[in-house]
Amino acid sequence: MNNTMFKIIYKPWSKRAMLHAIVDRDRRDPGQFEPSDYLGSTSFEESVLRSKFTAADVKRIHKDMWRKYDELSLKLTTWASRGAADNEKLACLALAMHRALLDYGVDRKYSYSLTKDSVWNLYKKAAGMTLLLARIVARNPKKQIRACVKVFQVYPFSRPGYTWEIVPDDSEENAVYVRWTKRCPFHHFLRQFEGGEEFLLIALCEMDYAMAELWGGWFDRPCVRAIEGAEYCDMRFNVKPLVKR
Repeated sequence: MNNTMFKIIYKPWSKRAMLHAIVDRDRRDPGQFEPSDYLGSTSFEESVLRSKFTAADVKRIHKDMWRKYDELSLKLTTWASRGAADNEKLACLALAMHRALLDYGVDRKYSYSLTKDSVWNLYKKAAGMTLLLARIVARNPKKQIRACVKVFQVYPFSRPGYTWEIVPDDSEENAVYVRWTKRCPFHHFLRQFEGGEEFLLIALCEMDYAMAELWGGWFDRPCVRAIEGAEYCDMRFNVKPLVKR
């Protein structure tokens, strides 16, 4: 889809996803609090740091995110398939969200978490619909996971924007082992920015684990270009072992 259509569709979707992911979350990463943070101070600044994100906060962040998206989208490139182009726009939007959170005073690593959860709220609907289709055509868990991967290889991970090969894997747990051999739109876009590869790995690539879990399996990544500088990404989608009763 072109950039105008992307914005028409994703502006309301992203607002809903961010509201569900961020409202009532702590403004600071709960893991960063010290016992002294809760004692001996009633200053306005510290009380704000302890408070939760509100819907009004998220709406302001969302508005700033789309301003930043307009600036960052000038670096978007042309892709040979619609899915690859749409995924690059999603990477651009995720980075804009991260930067809007930083400007709102959120710690960098905590912003990764909030961004990942927000983007996952967008992605999991497509992943869930894919699983429903897979359950119609297959009852076997391995076949369901293979069907889910095949649907995603039709869109958005479609040729010729993406290329892949199936790696032979006879292990009992493996459903499908995919090696992505062409440049990744997420990686291609984000590597232009300082810290972009770290952001990609933590905020976007980690969604593969959640997606495999949603599909009834578990995920393994033997090789990823975002941190290893490889020419490909390996992705193993596996089935969970049956629990004997």
